[in-house]
Amino acid sequence: MTARIAGRQHGRISCEQLLAAGIDRARIRRWLADGRLRRLHQGVYAVGHAAPSIDGEYMAAVLACGEGAVLSHRAAAYKLGLVRGAPPLPDVTVPTTAHRRRPGIVIHCVKALDILDTATLKHIPTPVPRVLLDLAPTTAPRDLTRVCHEAWVRHGVTAHQVQACIERNPTKKGAAKLRRALGSDATLSALEDGFLTLLERVGLPRPRTTNRPPRRRVRTRHRDDRRPEPAPRSPC
Repeated sequence: MTARIAGRQHGRISCEQLLAAGIDRARIRRWLADGRLRRLHQGVYAVGHAAPSIDGEYMAAVLACGEGAVLSHRAAAYKLGLVRGAPPLPDVTVPTTAHRRRPGIVIHCVKALDILDTATLKHIPTPVPRVLLDLAPTTAPRDLTRVCHEAWVRHGVTAHQVQACIERNPTKKGAAKLRRALGSDATLSALEDGFLTLLERVGLPRPRTTNRPPRRRVRTRHRDDRRPEPAPRSPC
């Protein structure tokens, strides 16, 4: 039972889950002593080993923050492939206005989290539209537009879904900024950014930088797929 639970959670498990599986506290202490469990946070353990794993680290952080917690902000954006660079510290949003600090975890407290803002990715609670809203206040407009484009390409997130998330969270900062980002063309490299800046400097119109693919996929026929030419008819 414990192996199955931990297997779904990147090798991590909480004390509450162990107790619910029928493992008493005395056995938990024995497993800690013999190395079967390794403590990562208070009440959260790695099962068997603590091999480095960003998924395991983020899963442990969510478990450490209790029921209803979700990976959020830049850590969630990294997990979703929306931003690049070194893995950030775990950001976790918890549905409570008072939460004690956890070493190594950046905790964000909110009054409540809507069920639609607690989707999961590989068993780590990671809501994509909510992540865009979390990033909006602290992300430069051009970078936010790029993140929105990645969310659409990688996860199929639409402007309608993001707008619905904004309406579910009317007090969140950055809503207007996020709406502008959704309606802007994204650039995908520093080279594009520099080229557009040059165009603006000399007064030339800005070109479209990204376009959605057509709804219908055009099938190109390989030359070997062409129908064979009909054999010439006999004159007889």
